[in-house]
Amino acid sequence: MKGYTGLNLKVSIGDIADKWTILRMKVRLSEESRFEFNDYNEEFNKNPVPLNLLADLIEANAKIWVLESDIRNGRELPLEEVGRRALMIRDINKQRIEAKNKINELFGDYKEHKVNHASGN
Repeated sequence: MKGYTGLNLKVSIGDIADKWTILRMKVRLSEESRFEFNDYNEEFNKNPVPLNLLADLIEANAKIWVLESDIRNGRELPLEEVGRRALMIRDINKQRIEAKNKINELFGDYKEHKVNHASGN
């Protein structure tokens, strides 16, 4: 990928797939995300992820996207609703991390571990 930090950091294929699935949703709403999506798409295509693993990641990120959308768009929600959504996002995030780790395991990458975090492993 070009134009980010200039550091030679290792990014797992699970992280690349995760960001790719999010950018895939963003690019449908905003062409401004196209260049970043194209960079991630280039990296993503170097190591194709099996569809069943990718589907789990797409599903988790889509559910999170929907739960966050009203908050992101500035819609006034009762605090109880914000809290309910936060708990749902936490639980879905656990599924998201599991999907990323299955991808990482397949490609021999490191696993993501949350510390002191309810969505952790």
